[in-house]
Amino acid sequence: MTSMPDPSGERLLRILDNLQRRTLAGALEWTRGSRADAFIYSGKNASVVLQTQDRDGLPPYEVDLIDGDGAVALTWTTELNSEHAVEQQIIDVLTPLYQRIAAQYGPAAGVLDALERDLLDEG
Repeated sequence: MTSMPDPSGERLLRILDNLQRRTLAGALEWTRGSRADAFIYSGKNASVVLQTQDRDGLPPYEVDLIDGDGAVALTWTTELNSEHAVEQQIIDVLTPLYQRIAAQYGPAAGVLDALERDLLDEG
């Protein structure tokens, strides 16, 4: 586990949990990043980049916190099978979050939309 921005990791967990809840509720928009497995939430004063460490769409995840000037303030990577309870909670939050974002904004989303339109037009 990369060092936490707060010693317990609780603050990062709260932020990621809020991101997950608001994303699953449809209240937040994400964009694709420079990698196929990277997604960006841009807030007013800071941003979050969520991607997978191995570029395979599966944990471990990498979270970059970006300040208002576009500089990476923190990069944090989860560890699989961590013995740290907070880290496991963070993985539990990131997994459904990443899955939703990837399904909605990932490269396959556009292809699926196009296929649905094509099949409706042919029907």
